[in-house]
Amino acid sequence: MAGTAGCEPVAVSKSLDVIRAIRQNDPALVILDLWMPVMSGDMILQTIRKDERLRDLPVLIISASSDGKSIAMQHGATDYLAKPFEITDLIHVFQKYCVG
Repeated sequence: MAGTAGCEPVAVSKSLDVIRAIRQNDPALVILDLWMPVMSGDMILQTIRKDERLRDLPVLIISASSDGKSIAMQHGATDYLAKPFEITDLIHVFQKYCVG
C-alpha cells in the first residue's frame, strides 16, 4: 500500500498474528499498543526491525506508560503517541504515512 493515495485499515486482534498480517497486507503504517497480551508491541517492533523486508516500515507505538516513549524509541519506533491522545494527533501521523 505504500505510495498510494490512502490506507485501508486491517485490524488484528491477536498479537501473535501481527507479523503474518503485515507480510500479507504490505501496510504503509503499523500502529501498535506497547503493552499487549502474549507478545508486546516492543517485541513485535523488534521482530519488524530484524526482518530485512520490513525493517523500514513505519511503526507508530501508543502507550499510557510513563516510560513508553523511551522503550518505543529504543526499539526503533518511527513515531510515538502517549495515551490519552487527541484524535487529531493520530490523524496527523496517519496522513504523514498514508496520504499523498
